[in-house]
Amino acid sequence: MSVVYRIIIVDPDRAARYARKRASSGSTASATNISKKSKTGDKSSSSDIPRRDRWSAVSAKGFRSRLRYICICPLPWIGKEDDDEDSVDGCDKGKSCLCHKPAIEHPEHIWVVSAAGYKKFLALDTLISLRDPDNFQMYTFNDHSGYGVIEAIENYILDFIEAEGNWKEQWVVCEALALILSGNGMMPMVMVGDSEKVTAIFSIIVRMVLSVLAKLEGLELLKPDSEVRNLSLVMALYIEETGSFRSDGYISADEPERRSKTFKFDAARFDNYLVTYARKYNIKPQGLPDTDKNVEKLDDIELPAAGKDPWGWNVALKKYWRDYGPKIGGDDLDITTFTGKDPLSRKEIQAIKDGMVMQMM
Repeated sequence: MSVVYRIIIVDPDRAARYARKRASSGSTASATNISKKSKTGDKSSSSDIPRRDRWSAVSAKGFRSRLRYICICPLPWIGKEDDDEDSVDGCDKGKSCLCHKPAIEHPEHIWVVSAAGYKKFLALDTLISLRDPDNFQMYTFNDHSGYGVIEAIENYILDFIEAEGNWKEQWVVCEALALILSGNGMMPMVMVGDSEKVTAIFSIIVRMVLSVLAKLEGLELLKPDSEVRNLSLVMALYIEETGSFRSDGYISADEPERRSKTFKFDAARFDNYLVTYARKYNIKPQGLPDTDKNVEKLDDIELPAAGKDPWGWNVALKKYWRDYGPKIGGDDLDITTFTGKDPLSRKEIQAIKDGMVMQMM
């Protein structure tokens, strides 16, 4: 397998910090601090660890921007067969298509994302590629790439936690995950030996998205003309993937929650929850070839009563941390942070020192 590297310019300060870390006494960039319990013994307090001490900081301040929306063409694999997913009809990265044009100037365009969400999606794709030994022509262990996907997703869950109180930054995380789920980037995850962990992380993603929708509902932002300009697209992306993961057995009902006598959360009915929200507030999910057909087949379903945490996000998060913590996320499976023989050539190492980063293509 041939490996092609593309070097792209990013935040020079961040790249310089990364270069210094690689050059220092052979220390790894893995976030061991997150595994330390707080003095109170609360494992979930690991989310308070500064991001620079948690992982490689690819999700750092560069993604914290105003919710400025841009147009993009449908992703290469949307509506394509596996053998032609690399082609995008009419897309030339903004030369003549609408890519990166301000969404406010093209209100009819459906494929709209926040600039921060799109960058975060691209970053996640890169983070996943850096955890795949095949990209480095090396072997570590059978499920390295699959658990690498989980590690990268867990880092985004931690980003979501750190953004508590800022629904805009939390929505950015939801955008990025919706875009990555629409392709095959996360598929290695479903092949790992710990299938229960795969089911658990899908359930966490479901609750995470629904908890943001509940916040938007409370702010009266669930509406066709919402300032969240891509509600219809993000809903459509999640609706599409729920059916696939449910039929493959990767998403299933959670255990009934004792805290509620009337509402029972069922992650496997994520698409029903989304359609119920959409119909309630006259939002039309759209953007994919089969969206209308998929939505038509879905019935409305009971939503939880409004409250501080209607979707049980905090309870589910604590359970996930209890089952799979105290360390979640980190850099342990990022091959570029390995000590010993460096998988990068001198050319790539020098490029990183010069303020550039590598992306697998």
